[in-house]
Amino acid sequence: MNRAICSGKFQIKGIDFKVLSDDEITDIHYASLEILEKTGVYVEDDDAVDLFHSIGCRVDDNKRIVKIPHYLVEKAIRTAPSRIVLGARNHDKSFIMEGKRVTFTSFGEGVSVVDINTGEIRDSTKKDLAAGTRLMDALDAYGVCHRPVSSLDVDPTAYTLHNYEALVHNTDKPVSLGPGDGKGLEKIYQMSAIIAGGEDTLVDNPLICASTCPVTPLRLVKHCCEIGMKAAELSIPVRFTTMALAGATSPITLAGTQAVQKCRISRLCGDAPGCSTRSPRDLQQFNDFDGSKKRRSCGGFSGNGVICCHERPNGPILQSAFLERRDVDG
Repeated sequence: MNRAICSGKFQIKGIDFKVLSDDEITDIHYASLEILEKTGVYVEDDDAVDLFHSIGCRVDDNKRIVKIPHYLVEKAIRTAPSRIVLGARNHDKSFIMEGKRVTFTSFGEGVSVVDINTGEIRDSTKKDLAAGTRLMDALDAYGVCHRPVSSLDVDPTAYTLHNYEALVHNTDKPVSLGPGDGKGLEKIYQMSAIIAGGEDTLVDNPLICASTCPVTPLRLVKHCCEIGMKAAELSIPVRFTTMALAGATSPITLAGTQAVQKCRISRLCGDAPGCSTRSPRDLQQFNDFDGSKKRRSCGGFSGNGVICCHERPNGPILQSAFLERRDVDG
């Protein structure tokens, strides 16, 4: 299996940089508990509402607001795995997520590409996804292949299945993608079982890491609930990409955004292995900081805050970062 280098451990390798003290992290944690217990979250899926009610949450059936007692959140955090194995067709490349080990993957899901032959900006295709996957497969720094673009030239009702096929045909590293909904995840799981030679082999070496996005602030939409519950049922790792936009869908302050961010993470800790990411917002132009110079300064601090706060639940984390294209004379 593949274990990446550590970041911030007391050894020669890696570095450690924190923008929040232990006491500040604790304050943010308590703020998240209060939000979940007093404000609650909107849950769109009926089965998810019933599940929350069955474990002792207070449910407002008319408003679909679920309020989660702090002790349930703390229990979910305690029982959430601190070590996750992302399986691969090549077992030597199965990736272990634990501690402060760091690797890279691509961001997704792009819907446009610049054609390398014509320079034209066009819709992405399954062929583009296959090419991007082969590139990630060749780069040692990429421990996990998350689908960078989507297959928009196929049947839209089955595009997630085509995405998975393009990924597993072009890399033997762990793969990650959004399955669309619970039914889509079940079909991808069936495909992975065929590749692995049976469902029994997927227990220790799951060949899929699912990805889904709740809606900020404090909203669990139907497809997110379906994917989370189906992933738990099938023992599939799942990445919850909260994408809280500081100054837009979450407070502008670092601490405020982390409090909301942790609400999204904490209430899902009991579902299945997962991690999360977020992004800031430029209040002058009301654009996302992704890829901008401000992202490199402000985004880095807020991203570090996410990592610091994750030390409390002690679970794996995905933090996004972007490169900005710059033309260099000569």
